[in-house]
Amino acid sequence: MSRRRDSYQRHLVEHVGEYYPDLSADRAPVRLVEVRDGKSSEVFRFAIGCNGTSRHILIKRPKTDTARYRMAAQTDIAVKSRLEYEGLLAIEEHFRNLSDDRFRALRALGFIEHDAALVVEELSGPSLLKLFLSVNRFPFSRRTAELDPPFRNAGSWLCEYHRLPARSEVEIHDDTRQAFESAVRESATYLGGSLGKAAYFDDLAERTITRARQVLPEQLPIGLKHGDYAMRNLLVAPNGSVAGFDTQAKWRVPIYDDIALFVIELEANWRQVLSNGLAFRASTLERYRQQFVQGYFEADPVPEESINLFMIKSMLHRWSAHIYRMAGLQRDGKITLRRVMLPVSNHFFQRYLSALDRQAPR
Repeated sequence: MSRRRDSYQRHLVEHVGEYYPDLSADRAPVRLVEVRDGKSSEVFRFAIGCNGTSRHILIKRPKTDTARYRMAAQTDIAVKSRLEYEGLLAIEEHFRNLSDDRFRALRALGFIEHDAALVVEELSGPSLLKLFLSVNRFPFSRRTAELDPPFRNAGSWLCEYHRLPARSEVEIHDDTRQAFESAVRESATYLGGSLGKAAYFDDLAERTITRARQVLPEQLPIGLKHGDYAMRNLLVAPNGSVAGFDTQAKWRVPIYDDIALFVIELEANWRQVLSNGLAFRASTLERYRQQFVQGYFEADPVPEESINLFMIKSMLHRWSAHIYRMAGLQRDGKITLRRVMLPVSNHFFQRYLSALDRQAPR
């Protein structure tokens, strides 16, 4: 830890003039403020300069993630970190050129090759998740309307992100209705076998696929995939402007993937799951959902049926991933945690998924 800290501090001293031409290391001392040790990364926070004129820089080093159970193979961490850096550069350029006060962007300063570490200027403001958690019903909050602008801007930010020009190496994935159908069937089959409810999930999959053939075009509208567009990955300024981050910007996929993921992370967040739907009022969640989707589509009609279909697909995948991780906990001997979480989460997920299914026109 100390060697890495010293290495990063030397890096900033050597590059401070490159990152901030108006500063130099001799009159702008570099000091470590804190280290944040997360599940998938280690973040070193440095201050450059004296009190009142200091700038804060984050150096994010990815960690080898061998302890977490994932259903799909993950991108090599060094490649992933490099893609994240390049994605931040593209995002910064695009949103800076827009000159729209609804949006902000993180400034990517550099990339430390030997550690695959990102060097980023810290952007002030809490995450949208932190603000959202303050409007739970325990205790009663009167701040609900204050979050309308950031949720609406979150939708608009995602729409602009989806329009980012493609790099030559960006691949197109799952852009057909047939790919949607295959994903639904795969997750439904896995869940049916894992939970002993094959009939329930088979019926749900067939209803969803039948609807998809009525609603979705054969070729789906696509945009640059964020992949983890959730409230925790959005920073909010006092005026409600937002900045998104934590994306590899690697593929072009149906736009509804990111939209559905955001709404599910809103409506089926873990506090809501573990409280059996009591942590947040349904009216609050619906209000923010509407702000988000209206921000995305603006003057265009909101394709509610298409979003609903992709939410079912996304929920099936999320539930499958959760079952897979819980099986991993059991293999690790963490049986008590599994026994506590699994019945509660399964009950909420099935109720939520059934509600999505009932929302469909018959």
